[in-house]
Parts: sequence; C-alpha cells; structure tokens
Amino acid sequence: MKLSEILAPQNKLEEIASEDLRARIDRAKGHRKHVARISRPSERSDFPELFVDVPPTWPYVDIAPLYDVHRGHSRHLDGLFYRHISWMMSNPFLLTFDGGDFSEFASKLSVASGVYEQALQPDRQFEDALLIQAKLWRKMLFKLPGNHELRAKVLGLDIARHIATWLGIPYFPDFCFCTIRFAGNNFRILAHHGTGASTTAGAQRMAARKMLPWARCFDVFWTGHLHNSLVDVVYQIDHDQKTGHAFERDALVIIAPSYLGYFGTYAAQKMYPPGMPGLLPIRLHRDGRIDASVHARGRRL
Repeated sequence: MKLSEILAPQNKLEEIASEDLRARIDRAKGHRKHVARISRPSERSDFPELFVDVPPTWPYVDIAPLYDVHRGHSRHLDGLFYRHISWMMSNPFLLTFDGGDFSEFASKLSVASGVYEQALQPDRQFEDALLIQAKLWRKMLFKLPGNHELRAKVLGLDIARHIATWLGIPYFPDFCFCTIRFAGNNFRILAHHGTGASTTAGAQRMAARKMLPWARCFDVFWTGHLHNSLVDVVYQIDHDQKTGHAFERDALVIIAPSYLGYFGTYAAQKMYPPGMPGLLPIRLHRDGRIDASVHARGRRL
C-alpha cells in the first residue's frame, strides 16, 4: 500500500477502495519485523512495565510519540501531520508510541458542538487510526488511551484497546513504565496521556510534574493533553544498586504538542491560549545523555 493511500486527506478517505479492513492493515504493516525487541515481565507484575531492547548497532535512538493527533476533527493539521509521519517512517533509528487522543471520537456526550466539528464519523476514524498506525507498526512501542478514546469507554467500548489488539501492540489503560535498553543504559520513560485543563504556564508545568513525588527514578516524564510544548530538566540523584554509590541522573519533564488547529475550535471559543502544533522528539545517546528538540516556527520579517 502506497504512503499516499495511507495518508490520504481526510475528505478523500471515502474514495479509497472498500477492501477488507484486515487485508488493508496487513498490507500496511508489511512483512518486516519490528525494529526493536519488546517484552513484558515474565512474571505477573503489579506495574505497567514494558522493556525494549534496541539493536546495539544503532548510533542513537530517536523517540517521537504521537500525542493529541485528533484525526477526524475538521481542524486537524493534515499537512504538518503528513510531513512528520513521512519523516518518522524514513528515520531508521526512530521509535514511537501513541500517547492518546489519536482520533477525535466525538459523540452526543462530548462537550459543546464537538460532534458537529468532525470531518470523519467515529467508525471511519477507527479505520483511519488502524491504517496509519499499521504503517508505523515496526516502530510502535505501545498505545495509551486519551480522554477522547475514553469517551467511548463510557459506553463500555475500549476503542484504544481494540486498535492495539488489531495491530498487535502492547496496550496500557493509563500509565506505561517503558525501559529502553540501549548501549548499556536503561532509559526509563514514564508515559501518560495527561489530565486537567491548565492554561497558565505555571499550572501546566505543575500538571506535567504530578508523578514526580512518587515515581523515582525515571529519566523522562511524558504527557500531552494540554496541546502545548514544554521541556523541563529536573535534577535527580540515583544509587547504584550494586555498590550503593550515588550518581546524578537528571530527568526531562515533557508536555507534547498536538496536531489540532486553534481558531474555530472549542479552545478558541473558551479563550484558552493557543497551543503548539507538531512533534516533540528526544534523542537517546550512547553515553546516557538525552536531548529534546523544541522548535519555534514562523517567519521573521
């Protein structure tokens, strides 16, 4: 299946040949194996743990999760999303995960006029999510639900879990404790979709730090939900379990941006401040350093 077929503009999706959904997913996934080895604890764990072993020949690891994509919304940023998906697919050292709200999934139970702001009906959004994420399957680590997927769960239907099951990727209903083992390092990521309706810079920063009092020592605390970009560096001290010696282990606290426009949406109606669009990737280095990439777009006239 061609990339142009997977990433067709939303208003053209109905024109795609009505082939069996499973066959289309299989074609999108292809026959290649996952780029990394993913495993869960061999014994039942009380924690949402996942372990990822990256090939030792990789020079670095890029992590670029998809948060708050909002496919199906009439103000979804198609062009930016397609460019980033193409970059992700072409990057041989990249991994990703779904941080929630990949699809809009508005219904009569949604706030304001959300049900009328959709370019795709929810059942087509389900197929759309399957086909796009099937194309990224080789790089996809796990899937989380956002508050938009949880709209369906109010009716007893866990849409996010069904998508993960169809694609054969790990699913976690809230948190994921993901350890990426690379070049002798254990990079620990704590991922959650995020919660709250914070609008000020300080309140958003505190919302992203909700896990810090009880979750130590993770290297990245990753949330979304607030449709903004934020990266904070947090000083931490950890201890070598073999020697007992202390060492520095700084962490990143990240809020991921979204792929939803601003004007003409519920956020603009309520005068919430505009958020930032796109991706916020990080790079894991062989020496243990973690770099985050934040971009200030725009023309400088």
